[in-house]
Amino acid sequence: RRRRRHRRRRRRPSSSHCRRGHFLGLGERRVGGARRARPPGGETNIAAARGSQPNTPTPFRTVMMRTIAAVGACLGANLGFLSFTLMLNQAERGEAFAFAGIEPMRRTMNSWATPRVACMATPAVDASSGTARGGESGIECIFVLGGPGSGKGTQCALLQERFGYVHISAGDLLRAERRKGGPVGTLIEDYIKEGKIVPSSITVQLLRNAMVSSGKQRFLIDGFPRSEENLHAWQEELDGVIDVKYLLFLDCPEETMVERVLSRGAQGSGRSDDNEVAVRKRLQTYADSTMPIINYFSKQGKTLKVNGNQPVEEVFSKISPHLDPKADEGDGSQKA
Repeated sequence: RRRRRHRRRRRRPSSSHCRRGHFLGLGERRVGGARRARPPGGETNIAAARGSQPNTPTPFRTVMMRTIAAVGACLGANLGFLSFTLMLNQAERGEAFAFAGIEPMRRTMNSWATPRVACMATPAVDASSGTARGGESGIECIFVLGGPGSGKGTQCALLQERFGYVHISAGDLLRAERRKGGPVGTLIEDYIKEGKIVPSSITVQLLRNAMVSSGKQRFLIDGFPRSEENLHAWQEELDGVIDVKYLLFLDCPEETMVERVLSRGAQGSGRSDDNEVAVRKRLQTYADSTMPIINYFSKQGKTLKVNGNQPVEEVFSKISPHLDPKADEGDGSQKA
């Protein structure tokens, strides 16, 4: 009898049954050997057992209001960032600010970003005359490229004396800016120490500042552009402002260029890269980065290729017929 009474006793629910919702009104449960459906008010009983209120759906209006608020916040943040960027660009170009507090923020943003040379605004165009105001009307230049030791600097000096062009060397500008110090000079020094290429935006701004400060209108730009990045930076900053007539390419055998560079270093050129190890690396960079630029201008029919493996006078005589002998007015340069 005791055993039968014990078997007839109601078994105590296990924890696993509780987790599955049995004896709390979920689904069916076994009572007296039979299955019974969930009792009425099961949800309320479950909520009471869990110590919470019954789950009620969120009204549609509340959901819509929350969605609209989130979308509005995102749009407001994007518009604010866009307005802030436009004001920074205005400040960079020297235009009026939207409010007085933009200047401290611009200085803060510049301290985060890469330092740049002071940017000069693109000159406006006079509709009546069709010329650019600000002293840049009719400015033209010739790119001069070739390997190290091909004679770029020598020929540019002769052409400057004979035809009145202004010779601007990109490498000389960078070295001069580095000697000046300051944020830009420190940046150039850091890039050179780490063996990295100086950002093209800095080189382009140095070139532009040199051209504008000279007050002349015709330039020989020596050693630029050396890479596609240089060319893209030039096109972004000065395309449509300065007319590139063509590219002067001084072609010279590699061994001849190595001999010239080593001879220049032995004579005390003062350049730390006038040694055989450095010149071999420079020649490799020239083949990898600069030759594609020369090919790009050649496909456009804007390349003047001259054999640089000749005496200086012969190379000069091959280039001279392609230059306009008229010098800039009042530049005071000597003519041969």
